[in-house]
Amino acid sequence: MSEPMPLVAGLPMYDWPEVAAATDELWMAISQNLSCQGVNAPASLWRPENLEELWGYSGLLVGQMCGLPFVKNYQSQVSVLGSFDFSLGGPPGSCHSVLVCHRDNSAKSLADFSGQRAAINEVGSQSGHAALIQAAQGCSVRFSQISESGSHRDSIKMVATGQVAAAAIDAVSWCLALDHEPAAQDLQVLQRTAPTPGVPLITAPQQAHLRPQINQAITEAVRGLDLEVKTALYLTGFLARPASDYEVFWSGEPG
Repeated sequence: MSEPMPLVAGLPMYDWPEVAAATDELWMAISQNLSCQGVNAPASLWRPENLEELWGYSGLLVGQMCGLPFVKNYQSQVSVLGSFDFSLGGPPGSCHSVLVCHRDNSAKSLADFSGQRAAINEVGSQSGHAALIQAAQGCSVRFSQISESGSHRDSIKMVATGQVAAAAIDAVSWCLALDHEPAAQDLQVLQRTAPTPGVPLITAPQQAHLRPQINQAITEAVRGLDLEVKTALYLTGFLARPASDYEVFWSGEPG
């Protein structure tokens, strides 16, 4: 009989280098709470370069992924725990995107960007790709070119340097950019998209029976975090939620 895979955890979606220490403190609090419940949680986070390694790992205890890949490809491979609640002003556990352009641009709305270039963080992202396409379709905008930057941070840099005219940025990433990315100071927010369920925290099916303990540990960890850590991560709470909440995401191919 084969040995079970060692348990791992990863919180990659907002793990910017400038807040990595705060993310580590968040996980240490979760891990300690799990240990108090008899769960042998890993002491530190796993940060593989390829996120699919994390999402598809059978020993995944707590992970984090974009909601659209979950809906399209991972519903049978992971179990949803819930989502963090951030200080974004929307419903608890929600997120949205900000549509940005250069601060010197006189555009009044996304409708003014037909025929111009736009950036997405990566194909298949809810906050950086689908959100932009859906917003553009809503005002009959057709971009002349859509470039894949590789990250929300790089999309911000592309808009700031004039390589593209507009981009959709995850709202938490935008807050982090205002704190840590100088290029964000050269941009302005055109509009905000409607709130959707925040990026899901997940566990592998092999650990799904631990969902009550994991969710309790996350809730208590966030509640007990130092204010400095919460402020650095824009973190206010945690909302346990079912996978069905993510059915609102567009499961087709963003154009």
